[in-house]
Amino acid sequence: MEEELYVQVKKHKDRLILQQPIFQSLSDFLQVNFGYDVLCCGYYRKRMKSLPSYVINRLDIYSADNASFSKMREDGFTQNLHGVTAPKVEQTLDYIKKLIVDHRVPQRFPFYRNPKIYSTLHLKVNEKLIIETNRLFVMSHSFEQAYREFSLTNQSKSIVNLINSTFPSLPIYRVLINFGSIFVFFQTDADKEKYDLDGTSEEIRNVCFYYLKEKDEYGLYREKHHVPFQTDSDEKVKKEFEGSYFYYFK
Repeated sequence: MEEELYVQVKKHKDRLILQQPIFQSLSDFLQVNFGYDVLCCGYYRKRMKSLPSYVINRLDIYSADNASFSKMREDGFTQNLHGVTAPKVEQTLDYIKKLIVDHRVPQRFPFYRNPKIYSTLHLKVNEKLIIETNRLFVMSHSFEQAYREFSLTNQSKSIVNLINSTFPSLPIYRVLINFGSIFVFFQTDADKEKYDLDGTSEEIRNVCFYYLKEKDEYGLYREKHHVPFQTDSDEKVKKEFEGSYFYYFK
């Protein structure tokens, strides 16, 4: 989930903005018919020069938790499946098209817009966007997953300082937060093996978990595996990636 999109969905989670009625109806439909715990539906994207102005063909559905997100993915709510539409996705598209007709807006309906951003996740309704109903497809997202990833990113400096200050005597070469995970690089392969085996690496993870759990706004850090954590060594980066952490993560 893009950061700008995440910010909008979080505002909805905090009741700072509301879904427009057409999207509330769609959320209710998904809950009642398929059992998904849907936080909200809508659309948000930055304007791209390569696309026609103010034309959209994507419907975003934001699940409240990973369980619903996984179920949605299994049911075919993924990015464009090259012309293949799963049955529940087809029902969803038929329903949103029906809502468009019911709202007497067969090709257009009100969206908030500014010169750089399109959004349906906003209280304001200023102008109209064109919806391409013949090419409309859906994408699913998980607020739970996005919240953890952005929490980790936003707390990255504090987490690095926490690890270094809590374990000052360990031969830690560097700590990086990347791809929604904490990476602790020890000096050597032997260091990594030693501290993985004696439980020290797990202790580092525990410190990070309890720190994030304390900062958690929604109770989404329930178990330690909710903090992605990996160890490696600078020795390996030098041997296999010419000392480049860029190539290591590429």
